[in-house]
Amino acid sequence: MPFTKFDRSKLDILPLSERNSDLDLSVIMDVTNNPKTFDNPKIDQLAEDIISARKKGAAVILMYGAHVIRSGCAKYMLKLMEEGYVTHFATNGAGAIHDFEFALAGETCESVAKYISEGQFGLWHESGIINDVLKEGAALGLGAGESIGRYIWENNFPNRDTSVLANAYKNQIPATVHIGIGNDIIHEHPNCDGAVLGETSYTDFLIYAETISKLQHGVFLNFGSAVAGPEVYLKCLAMARNVAKQENREIFDITTAVFDLLPIEGDDYNATPPKTDPRYYFRPWKTILSRTVADGGKSYYIQGTHDLTLPALASKIFEIASYAEEKKEWVNLYYDSNRLDAIENGKIINPKFLAKIAMEAQTDNYNHASDICIAALDRISDETDLIRIATKSVYDDNRRNAFRRILDTVERITDEEILIQKATDNRYDVLKDEYHGIIEGWKIRQAAVKNITSEDALKNIATMKDISFVRIAAIEKITDQAFLRKIATDKDAYVRETAVKRITDEEFLKLIVRNDNNDNVRKTAVKRITDEEFLIDMAKHSHHVGVAAVNKITNEAALIEIVKKRTDDKYIRKAAIEKITDENFLREISNVEEDWDILYNIAMRIKVDDTVWIKIAKSASYEYYNDIVYKFFSNEETKKEIISHWESKGVYCYSKNKKHDWEDNSFHSNGWDYYPATQCKICGE
Repeated sequence: MPFTKFDRSKLDILPLSERNSDLDLSVIMDVTNNPKTFDNPKIDQLAEDIISARKKGAAVILMYGAHVIRSGCAKYMLKLMEEGYVTHFATNGAGAIHDFEFALAGETCESVAKYISEGQFGLWHESGIINDVLKEGAALGLGAGESIGRYIWENNFPNRDTSVLANAYKNQIPATVHIGIGNDIIHEHPNCDGAVLGETSYTDFLIYAETISKLQHGVFLNFGSAVAGPEVYLKCLAMARNVAKQENREIFDITTAVFDLLPIEGDDYNATPPKTDPRYYFRPWKTILSRTVADGGKSYYIQGTHDLTLPALASKIFEIASYAEEKKEWVNLYYDSNRLDAIENGKIINPKFLAKIAMEAQTDNYNHASDICIAALDRISDETDLIRIATKSVYDDNRRNAFRRILDTVERITDEEILIQKATDNRYDVLKDEYHGIIEGWKIRQAAVKNITSEDALKNIATMKDISFVRIAAIEKITDQAFLRKIATDKDAYVRETAVKRITDEEFLKLIVRNDNNDNVRKTAVKRITDEEFLIDMAKHSHHVGVAAVNKITNEAALIEIVKKRTDDKYIRKAAIEKITDENFLREISNVEEDWDILYNIAMRIKVDDTVWIKIAKSASYEYYNDIVYKFFSNEETKKEIISHWESKGVYCYSKNKKHDWEDNSFHSNGWDYYPATQCKICGE
């Protein structure tokens, strides 16, 4: 006697519009030449294997779990389909449901925790339409994948351009759905027919097996399908090899690749783990990576999230394939102007080929070499290529343009993790401007540091044994006073000076002034101190920081005292005099001061006797005295007196009213000083 079955007619099926979905179309990534960074050398090798397989006419199968669709990879998958790099797509029931819901409603993925609590999980009217679609397909002898794809395409769903199943139907490429009864939300619905599920999914199983029979020299990719992927593949491969053996064929030269999150250390995954290892029960390892390639194939395991790994693989395939095509087109473009147009109009877009163009852009027969180089560099984003150009190119313009391109790219980054990586990447340190001999690479790291917000990360950079400029950029953003006091004792004077600029503790700053062995560090500390008594003491007793101290002092009596005491240091006196406003004192100083520079400063601020101006004119630097004579003296006799004074030193030719001609050897150099010749070649005197 049959057991009692659940009565599905009692179910309350709600419209999809009442469901809160977790994902919408914004998650679907556009195909771009610059996907999110994912560096793994296995990606490059696998891309080469896929291109090789297609050249041989072998199958390339992409089996994917539902999370691949949820990760927004559909458009990359569609391009792989349209350009012929993948010949068969396969998924489970959940993958098909997400595909259908995105195409119909532009959203998918419900909160299991919320709706299982409410007893509503999966019970949405529009999702259940798939059951009727499968019945219709079964009547036509179609598999589950083609049935759903056909329905989406022919009913012109609003977002059918995002559907892998619909576009596979349009392009007549097999896309199969491998259903496990009871696994999917549509199996809850009253209109679900188990026989239809079995019939359509089994049809897909046989279509899948037929493709696998063409897998010799081909590639099998498994993205995130831990059960259906390896198990269905295993049975189909057994069937295909059975028939191949009878026909004296082999299906052993297979390349397989698993993309998942489980960490597998090293590359030794070709051997099945022992049963005592919990990873033995990770079916993709023992089935796809090990057992099915044991007789002559090879396998790759690539750990990472699907939104990184699948776009990275697809982009690498497109890049390698387009390189060869663009190279052919480039060779056929005889004139440089046509080549430049090809780059600027987007006919040449392969970044690796553009890098090659930039490296070779300047040769003897190039009329537009510089323009071609710049146009190519503007379209390259791969930093490895840019660094190679910036360091290896024989042309200065190439190197400088590549360097600027890297710098522009880094300045636009906001991702904290990537910025920290850039800030500590010493590859940039080799970048230099050969023409000027100036190391430039640190500017890139400095630019990254300037965008970092994490103070802990900045502290790590500040304490690295590294280029001063990089550490300084980090210190300039740090606010932790205890850390700044610690770094103010660093061996590097530039680092100490930067830390001092941010320290607010005056007592600590005073210690720096007294004890640091670098004058610039001490001057910087003085500039942050407000204690006048300390500043006055420094101005009276220190030569190196005296000027900085004077510039901070506001007490005029103290400044006057400093001028009187510091007869040994003209720079401190001058700094103090520039701040004094007492005209009587300034006039008194002008009568005894001998330094023309100080006298000139006083004379420009207060009225002084002509004797002071005469003293200034006679003792001023040679390049100033002529201006002083003609600007401040109207008495011709006084002018003649001053000119005769300079003429006696052999530095002025009064008869011609001009300087002696240095270039005509009127003066001889012994280094920094010039002394007059015995005869002036202008006037002969």
